[in-house]
Amino acid sequence: MLSLEFDYMCQYDYVEIRDGDSVDNRIIKRFCGNDRPPPIRSTGPSLHVLFHSDGSKNFDGFHAIFEEITEGIKMGF
Repeated sequence: MLSLEFDYMCQYDYVEIRDGDSVDNRIIKRFCGNDRPPPIRSTGPSLHVLFHSDGSKNFDGFHAIFEEITEGIKMGF
């Protein structure tokens, strides 16, 4: 489930996913709005998930499910 303020640049409220365990790793994607993202896979054993909100509008937020598979970690919303 994803319910965040929408902006074409996803600059106000967003969930940012990085391929690794820190903010220094490569960004996989930044999500905002209400569209359910596709499953995300990491190239290793970690994903860095950052939720950012500017606090100006209230939405429900997000819900993520993490699943370990043999090819990496898969995350679905």
